[in-house]
Amino acid sequence: MWDFIKKVFRDICSAALDFFLFTTGFVLCIGFVGGLFAGKFLPAIIMGLIGLVLCIFGSRKLWFPKWQERQAKAKALPSVKPATLSETSEGNTVSDFAQESYEKAVADYNHLNEIIRQLSDKELIGQLEKMQAIAFKMLNYMKYHPEKVALADQFINYYQDRALSLSQQFLEFEEMNLNTPEINQLKAKTKITLESFDEAYEAQFSRMVSDKIMEMESELQVARQIMSDAGISNKAPHSSQPADIPREEPADSDSLDFRIDRPFDACGKKQGCHVRPRGRFQK
Repeated sequence: MWDFIKKVFRDICSAALDFFLFTTGFVLCIGFVGGLFAGKFLPAIIMGLIGLVLCIFGSRKLWFPKWQERQAKAKALPSVKPATLSETSEGNTVSDFAQESYEKAVADYNHLNEIIRQLSDKELIGQLEKMQAIAFKMLNYMKYHPEKVALADQFINYYQDRALSLSQQFLEFEEMNLNTPEINQLKAKTKITLESFDEAYEAQFSRMVSDKIMEMESELQVARQIMSDAGISNKAPHSSQPADIPREEPADSDSLDFRIDRPFDACGKKQGCHVRPRGRFQK
């Protein structure tokens, strides 16, 4: 109770101070105009500057939170400009299919940004922003490695395409402003479905950079072997175990499995299994 009273008192004092500052600044701005008409330019300019500062500071609670929100959204949702892909790292010309796929991915990404800015569901916004952060990195990687666009086909034509479609429908439900059980259920299912999309995005990105991963693994293995031949035991930081523990390497790149476990089929075909989907949106 006492904390509540102190909070109310602070809010009242803060509002009174803001009102006083704004009113004083407004009066000084009027004095600035009067000083110009009176021919006293230097005092008028000083008075006007002080009045302007006081007006801005006194009204900060009206515009500053909105400005902060716009800045945060701009940082969380950077736009991507369409670009013409350069030739591949092997010197080959970029195919029309790769260029069209990249342009579609950029257009869908930017369109989804616009939808996120109009949504009001904070949980869904947070999930979509997480997905967009990964998509932004993928688009930049595709821009400089156009030969990898084909490996992102599932991301471009399914995951991001579905994320855009589902988010658009969710926004339409919000704009209807209806709270019927059917609509609430559909909105809840949409959030649960989109919750695992960031994992799918990451799996697609891993597939795109799989050759880089294997190349670095090979270099690390050679470096460990050279140090081992020299009698040097390389230990991982914060660990008492040596870092050059033998590992099983995949036979080839085709054997890599980039599929992710979906939360909806965790039971498989077992009878009597009623495992519910995991997720923070599941009540």
